[in-house]
Amino acid sequence: MGVFCFIAFIFLMAICILVLTEQFEVLDSFSLFGMMGCFLFCLYFLLTEFRKRADVFILSKNQIEKRSFFGIGYAQHFDLKELDGFTEMENYSKKYIHLIKNGKRVACCCNFHMRNYDEVKKALGDNLVFLGEEHYSIKAEAVYLLKL
Repeated sequence: MGVFCFIAFIFLMAICILVLTEQFEVLDSFSLFGMMGCFLFCLYFLLTEFRKRADVFILSKNQIEKRSFFGIGYAQHFDLKELDGFTEMENYSKKYIHLIKNGKRVACCCNFHMRNYDEVKKALGDNLVFLGEEHYSIKAEAVYLLKL
């Protein structure tokens, strides 16, 4: 459902820009560039959120496969032995699980994007070491989201 909402949002924003460009004689350039900037900011924010937070985990005996963009993106494989463990972070009503490798986050899943978040957490707890709970810091999260 979330992917379809995202596609609908992008489609509506594109229609708004199309309407604005058709009315270019009436609209000043500041408003047009403001709308384009707002569209690009929203697009970048949503793509960044989905790139960093909307991962799907596929667990097997010896490895974890991480697929980005709700499972339709690229896949990365991690051996269970090479991962340090996982952490959990809570921000208001959202909970995040981060897979940690060499002290850095390599994957993330969120209960906002997953229905089976608790099952994934339990399965990870059976196979990996729980490294504790992280405290939410808006500065640290902004740096994490903007990193490529």
